Amino acid sequence: MTVIRLATPPDLTAVRELLGIALHDTIDPTSPALKIFKKRGGRVAVPFGQSLIHVTETAGNVTGLIHTAPPVVWLQSLPHALTQILQGRVQQIEALAVAPEHRRTGTATRLIDTAEKLLRKQRGIFNFAKVRADDPAALAFYTRVGYTLLTDQRPLVFDTKAGPLDLAKLDDGYHVAVKAVQPGTTIGETKYCYYLTPA
Repeated sequence: MTVIRLATPPDLTAVRELLGIALHDTIDPTSPALKIFKKRGGRVAVPFGQSLIHVTETAGNVTGLIHTAPPVVWLQSLPHALTQILQGRVQQIEALAVAPEHRRTGTATRLIDTAEKLLRKQRGIFNFAKVRADDPAALAFYTRVGYTLLTDQRPLVFDTKAGPLDLAKLDDGYHVAVKAVQPGTTIGETKYCYYLTPA
């Protein structure tokens, strides 16, 4: 049986390995982020909310991981009135990984569902991830679980109480995958932009 739970300090080795898989890199065991994880586990206060690491555990082993957090850099770039409206309502998937021997078991889908449900509970608007443009398997996965890929120069435009705002496509070798999390809310598109349509 597989359970999903918040990561704890004893999961450190598995978390480091899974983050390495997600980020296509070796994670330095002495990195500041891992030192914080070793002290506090998978829930850490950050600007605009919390950084959360959830893991799947199967037969006593950590088999998958999702790391979510507020998009701090983007939120810091916005006027204060907008950050107040969006705080806790927009979430970025920082990392998603499943151990190779546990792939194709629905683990990644269950992890994403968990992150979306948590965001939905706090009246969140949308979840997004930066996905490597050269990773067709990851791009196909996000599409399969209902995410819209911003693969051209069109931004995602949405309305806030303080006026319209956009999340632009990145030009750094990544595509943005975005999904509205509230029931009935969808993402549409025109030739100029993608847009969030409330229920």
